[in-house]
Amino acid sequence: MSSLLCVRKCLFLLEDAGHCYRTTFLLCLNLTKIVFSVTENQRRLQWCATMKEDASFITAQSKIGNEDWRPNVEVIIPAKNEVKMIEEVVKGVKEYADRIVVVDGHSDDGTAEIAEKNGVEVLIQKGSGKGAALREGFNNAQGDVVVIFDADGSMRPQEIPLYLRAIASGADVVKGSRFFNGGYSDDMTVARKVGNLFFLLLVNLFWSANYTDLCYGFKAFTRKSVKQLSPFLKSINFDIETEICIRSKKLRLKVVEVPSVELKRRHGNPKLQTVLDGARILRRIVRELVQVF
Repeated sequence: MSSLLCVRKCLFLLEDAGHCYRTTFLLCLNLTKIVFSVTENQRRLQWCATMKEDASFITAQSKIGNEDWRPNVEVIIPAKNEVKMIEEVVKGVKEYADRIVVVDGHSDDGTAEIAEKNGVEVLIQKGSGKGAALREGFNNAQGDVVVIFDADGSMRPQEIPLYLRAIASGADVVKGSRFFNGGYSDDMTVARKVGNLFFLLLVNLFWSANYTDLCYGFKAFTRKSVKQLSPFLKSINFDIETEICIRSKKLRLKVVEVPSVELKRRHGNPKLQTVLDGARILRRIVRELVQVF
């Protein structure tokens, strides 16, 4: 009888221990979720604080040397079938730009017409592909500062002052980074993250760069750097972003990164094809490695 009581007590103790272990495990799991959530919120708050600090830059005068400098800002927006977002994007950019050029890739949904109704210049692309659109935009650029900006609503116009501050500080090229000092992405799949990291490591290794992001299209350039880069840019598709980063290093341009946020696309499907465009980017890196200049 006493043996039976001992067995029962042992079973009760094991059950209590199991309950404690389960409780502890769930508690640790919840704490982990909280930590990750707090970390992400801190990154976003850091980004917001940076933006608040720099929000007035565009309306104020900056100084390089002893001269007041108020740049003429031009924004180039490559677009194809973005009728649901182009008006919102254009209106957001207008606050910071003196000239906006939408390079339309033969849209069949009225994107070009909506852009024109909103008072911006529309350049009908001769070829096809994002790279070709940006190259045509560069060839027609007139601004002191040229900003390239996507038409799908994934970029925030209010970040433009950060890019202008970096230009005012002496940068030739300013590139946004989703992995630098508070930047983040709401729209990166695991495959895109792995690919971006792999290509980033290659570019940093082969060209002694210290980039923190590579396959991201939010960038700003001085007029001089646009003229220097344009003759050497050959990419037709999304590999243009990688080519710009590599060519900037080859030309010894001063490149500065600023934190940037990539939002999730709200309408339509992404134009980027992970496998196909990944192969194009790798091919571009190999070509640039083989070419001395």
